[in-house]
Amino acid sequence: MTPEANPVQQAGIFDSVLLDITVAAGVTVRWTNLDAEGQTATPGTDGIYDRSGWDSQGLGLNRSFSHQFYDEGAFPYTCRFHPWMNATVTVVADQSSAAPASWRGSNQYAEQWPDGEDLMRANS
Repeated sequence: MTPEANPVQQAGIFDSVLLDITVAAGVTVRWTNLDAEGQTATPGTDGIYDRSGWDSQGLGLNRSFSHQFYDEGAFPYTCRFHPWMNATVTVVADQSSAAPASWRGSNQYAEQWPDGEDLMRANS
């Protein structure tokens, strides 16, 4: 099987929770706001933008933002509107070390989007 040219990891924002995500270098992360309230996926912590280049700006309901990660490492991100929302994108050398997106806690399940891509959502 041929690997996808530019794989995408879905990351839903739901119940004001951001996902901890582990992806291989070169993977694009696509954040989608599933909350009625505006959210951001912004590099930094505690609602403070660290000015590292990418930023979703405000995402309304069902709006998405994507960013491709090339460099290995841990990249903390936050919501500028809700400073208690913090998570990390961890970029590893290869896909065998990558893991599904997860919340800091339990009660999670995977939901299939109509196009067949998996999306992690918090269980309300």
